Amino acid sequence: AYAEKGDFDQAIASYNKAIEINPVNSMAWNNKGNVYSKQGNLNEAINCYNKVIEINPNDSTAWSNKGIAYSRKKDLDKAIACYEKAIEINPNYSGVWNNKGNIYSEKGDLDKAIACYEKAIEINPNYSIAWNNKGIALSKKRNLDKAMECYIKAIEINPNDFMAWNNRGTTYLEKGDLDKAIVCYKKTIEIDPNNQAANLQIKKLEQLQLV
Repeated sequence: AYAEKGDFDQAIASYNKAIEINPVNSMAWNNKGNVYSKQGNLNEAINCYNKVIEINPNDSTAWSNKGIAYSRKKDLDKAIACYEKAIEINPNYSGVWNNKGNIYSEKGDLDKAIACYEKAIEINPNYSIAWNNKGIALSKKRNLDKAMECYIKAIEINPNDFMAWNNRGTTYLEKGDLDKAIVCYKKTIEIDPNNQAANLQIKKLEQLQLV
């Protein structure tokens, strides 16, 4: 409750109290790690997740959270190793397959990224974020038609997925369909009014149409 209100110090104090009462309270260690992660204190977060893993080596959530912390530290190989361990424990952990795909995408290994997103979607066909991420990887490979299919699917699942709307707009732009691009960017702003990138694109495109 404290962490949700943004009172991170009080949250950590609360988890420390729980750990003092029961030093092998893995949930308290994991939640303490999550608070440190929210604060950006990634080394302390990793220490907490390591403690969870020490208590229970088969805690796939702790392995996943440790992977997320390493990915935020840009230690991509360690992140992948953690995600692979989480998947070894729980092969149907769709979120980890998605996150593993993100790492491969960041490393430029798009085929492996797409394979991971497809696995996440196979486990959870309504995983709009994985559909969107697969679209991004396909866009990077310049496979715009298949990328568009992914963005449309993401929006079909979650009509308020502003990232998918934005990416769909960018794909229309790359295909030369300015009108449809503007429609998508406007939808992005309707959902996410502070989206500066979409606002900028609309201004540029509307200026082009006036020429």
